[in-house]
Amino acid sequence: MASSLTTVAAATEADIEDLIDLHRQMFEFYDQTPPDRIEDDLRHYGPGGTNDCSILIARHDGAAAGLIVFYTSFVIGKGINGFMQDLYIAEPFRRYGIGRALMKTFTQIAQSEDWWRVDWRVDRLNLDARIFYDLLAPDGFKLDRLCYRLSREDISRIAAL
Repeated sequence: MASSLTTVAAATEADIEDLIDLHRQMFEFYDQTPPDRIEDDLRHYGPGGTNDCSILIARHDGAAAGLIVFYTSFVIGKGINGFMQDLYIAEPFRRYGIGRALMKTFTQIAQSEDWWRVDWRVDRLNLDARIFYDLLAPDGFKLDRLCYRLSREDISRIAAL
């Protein structure tokens, strides 16, 4: 369980360096080379920029321990829908309740802003994440939708039709 040493807050410009580090760690966790544009993207789209995405940062005893990146969309007739793009907990801080603390703050935002739904995806082979989500929301996994994805190449190909 997250202790009083754990805090969760909306990320600000002052958190950019920690957010860069957490994102690099996340890419490495997924065996991907961190892209060179992480810092530029965070500065442009994140806190202090256009705020096209919102970021919650968790700290444990002052150290950056995890994050949630999310954004909202609007569905006619339903209202605001939240989408959690990323939830990442740095390796030394796993199993301390930090993921739960991030999800609690995230859903408190959803509740206070009257979102009608929150969606996210999880890599099917990330069993630890799937167990975590199943414990939080036992009925959360839905089979009523399929996820399609277009790569840059696919976008270009279809745009040229």
